[in-house]
Amino acid sequence: MFFKLFQDLSHVNGWKIRLMRGYGYRPYFVEGDDPATVHQVLAATLDTVMDEIRAIQHLARSQGVSDLPEWPMIVLRTPKGWTGPKEVDGRRVEGFWRAHQIPLDPHRDPAHLEQLEAWLKSYRPERLFTHEDRLAPELAELAPQGPRRMSANPVANGGCQWPSELTHWRTTKLTHLRVRIIVSLRAFLSADSFLLRA
Repeated sequence: MFFKLFQDLSHVNGWKIRLMRGYGYRPYFVEGDDPATVHQVLAATLDTVMDEIRAIQHLARSQGVSDLPEWPMIVLRTPKGWTGPKEVDGRRVEGFWRAHQIPLDPHRDPAHLEQLEAWLKSYRPERLFTHEDRLAPELAELAPQGPRRMSANPVANGGCQWPSELTHWRTTKLTHLRVRIIVSLRAFLSADSFLLRA
């Protein structure tokens, strides 16, 4: 259904798709509500996207860059609260606004504790953690090391490779802050009133 809506650019989400394309992305949509099916489609889409990224990199490294590439991106569309409790106390949760709330309150209702436990056990934590409650070694090995970590990447951390030069808040006088705010506000208001007069 979403793919049909994707093709119809008069649909309300059509502008989002045009925006993604305008920013230089090629959107791939993965959607559904059956975890097994969505996981298979997502895995296949990840393979396609990774192949495209490698092709873009190879072309840039071998021939240089003459034009900006259309980078692939994945839009994952699943129901709100997906894989969580479908209903709590006879009220719909999955795919509904209640998924953004706290649908289970084990402090208020002991039945909610059982429902919460069943939901969390559905993720089969025994496959993810050791008996000492540590991340399974085979999963921990997947994390990047050294400069490949996200926190060490200048793109991911905003390019900050130097200490910021902020003064201690106790040494900053309130009067200086007031003056800065007033000057900024005055400049904003004059620019705003200029635009209104134009």
